[in-house]
Amino acid sequence: MKKSAKSVTKKNTSKAKEFSPLSTDEFRKDFYSIGFTHHYEILIKTKTVDERIFYITKTANEFLSVDTLLRLIRSELYKKNGKVLNNFSKTITSKTRQEQALQIFKDEYLLDFINIEDPDLVDERELEDAIVRNIKKSYCQ
Repeated sequence: MKKSAKSVTKKNTSKAKEFSPLSTDEFRKDFYSIGFTHHYEILIKTKTVDERIFYITKTANEFLSVDTLLRLIRSELYKKNGKVLNNFSKTITSKTRQEQALQIFKDEYLLDFINIEDPDLVDERELEDAIVRNIKKSYCQ
C-alpha cells in the first residue's frame, strides 16, 4: 500500500506556522528578487527561518552583493540587529519599515580607503593605526 500525504496534525500545523512570513506578497517579492548564490549562502550559513528571512529581506532591499552578504552573516548582523530599545513593532506595521527605522540609529563606516583585506578579522588597534597612517599620508600630500 502506497503512503499518501501526511495528514494535518497539530504538530504539522505548528511547523507550518513557522513559515507564515513566507506567505506574504512582500516577502515573495524579496525572495524572487535575489540570485541563487545569495539563497545558497543564506541557506548554508544561517540556522533559523527568522534569520534567513532577515538576510533575504535585507539583501533584496539593499541590493547586497554576495560578498557584502557574507560579511554581514559573518559579523552576525542578525543577532545584533534590534538591540536598540524602541516601539517600532507597535507603531510601524511593515517589517521592512521597522528594519529601516532601526538602521537609522546605527553607524556604518566605509573604510575601503585603508586597504584592509577583511575588516571583520582586524582588531581595533590595527584599524586605528591604518586610519592614522592614511590621515598622515593625506596631510603630507
